Amino acid sequence: MTHEMQTFLVQGLACFENRTTVAAAVAVEFNVEITRQSVERYDPTKRAGSNLSPKWRAVFDETRRAFLNGSAAIGVAHKVVRLREIKRLMEKADAAGDLQLVAKLLEQAARECGDAYTNRHRIAVRTTENPAASARRQELLEKLSTSMDKLRERERCVEDMVRRAREKGVEL
Repeated sequence: MTHEMQTFLVQGLACFENRTTVAAAVAVEFNVEITRQSVERYDPTKRAGSNLSPKWRAVFDETRRAFLNGSAAIGVAHKVVRLREIKRLMEKADAAGDLQLVAKLLEQAARECGDAYTNRHRIAVRTTENPAASARRQELLEKLSTSMDKLRERERCVEDMVRRAREKGVEL
C-alpha cells in the first residue's frame, strides 16, 4: 500500500468515516480494493489499530483535532456528523423508494440545523461598552465562521467522494 493511500485511510477514519465508506473511497480514488478489516488497522481508536505506528497515530490525531476544531471527541455529538449520516440514510431510503422515510429524514435534518425548515443561521451579538469584550466576541465570531466554512468544505468533499463511488458502481 502506498504512502498516499495510507494517509487517505488515516485521514478518512479520523474524520469519523466508517471503515466501509473509507474502503469504498479507496476503491474510487486509487482503483484498489481493500477490506474493511484492513482499513480498521489504521484507526487507533479501535482494537485492530492499537499497534498503529506513531507516525500514523500523529496524522490521525492532527486530522481529528482539525476536524473537530477543539470540540468533544464523540462523533455523533457534532452536527456535521449527524447531518452526514442523515444524508446517507436519506439517499438509501430514496433509492429504495421509501418516500415516507425520506420525508422524516428531511424533517430530522431541518431540526438538526436548528432553524427548522430554513437555511438561515442567526447569530445575535449584544452590543457592549467594553471594547475588550467586543473584540473577543468578534474574534470568536470569526473563528466560528471559519469553522463552519471548513465543515461545509469537508461535507462537500464527502458528497463528492460518495458521488464518484456511485458513478463507479460502488455500493455504500
